[in-house]
Amino acid sequence: MIQPEDVLRHYVQRHNQGVTRGNFEGLMEMFRDDAVLEIQGRRSWSGKAAIERAFREQPPTDELVALAFRFQPPGTLEADYAWKRTPSQRAGSLRFEIVDASIARLQIT
Repeated sequence: MIQPEDVLRHYVQRHNQGVTRGNFEGLMEMFRDDAVLEIQGRRSWSGKAAIERAFREQPPTDELVALAFRFQPPGTLEADYAWKRTPSQRAGSLRFEIVDASIARLQIT
């Protein structure tokens, strides 16, 4: 059984592979078809196709470094992150809602 921290580890790995390869297909496999991605202060996308389009049109340009994580209610994990270019400087947090080992909602601050 996949644990929430495994989802975080896989997300960071696949995100970073997407940045270096210019292809986020592996990352998109982690999202449910009805997933929601919210980026605080910017916007949100509903559905895997919309999330995939967002990554294609405005791809991240730096790799992530997970700093620390906290378990929230069952199926929820929150992790602080930094960008690889400034690994000791907290950039924000990732809040995952996980259903059946897939990302149902990701909130990025």
